[in-house]
Amino acid sequence: MVKFLLGLATASNFCDSFRSCMFNTCRSSFSKSRRIYSSLAKFKVSIVSLRVSYSFIIALMIATPALADDVSYLKPYLKGEAVEVGHGKYYYKGLIHAYDAALFTADGKFDENKPYALVLTYVTDIDGDDIADKSIEEMNKIEPVDKSKSDVWLAEMKKIFPDVVDGTVLAGVNVPHKGTVFIGDGKKIGGINDPEFSKAFFDIWLSPKTTGEELRAKLLGEKQ
Repeated sequence: MVKFLLGLATASNFCDSFRSCMFNTCRSSFSKSRRIYSSLAKFKVSIVSLRVSYSFIIALMIATPALADDVSYLKPYLKGEAVEVGHGKYYYKGLIHAYDAALFTADGKFDENKPYALVLTYVTDIDGDDIADKSIEEMNKIEPVDKSKSDVWLAEMKKIFPDVVDGTVLAGVNVPHKGTVFIGDGKKIGGINDPEFSKAFFDIWLSPKTTGEELRAKLLGEKQ
């Protein structure tokens, strides 16, 4: 009888231990499952948030084009549409990205005897006076300019050219037989009524003698 009672006690203790073990195992498994589910839920939320953010950015880019892409202000000067001929990037001394350049005409075909516009979108800060000085320097590299004449042009450009920062858009429009009109961020900022100036100025980018041969080829659509 005693042995029987001892056996029952042992069995009871075993059952209690077994139940306790099973309970702890199930609780541990449930806890792990809950953590995994929570992690998956957070991951799903992150993916959804990323998709929403990406979609928002794309929509914003489409809805608000950069000013440089809006060249409708050129149409009155080009006597028609403003169609891109070509575009490229300018690197100062081949190292520093200074601006993006694009050439526009009424039909997308370049003819130096018809109106055309060169649009520069700056990506760095430059003083207006430095732009003027550099312009005269580049003009003289291509074709020496009479000192008295270049002094007049330099003074005029310094009056017109503003200091530029990242995002500033400056455009120069060649008006055949008249001169050049300058536009800053879509608004006319001045002009120089001298056909000789106009040729010398745009030759900086478009002359076969330019120091930026690769950019010239891209502006004229000869190279992608």
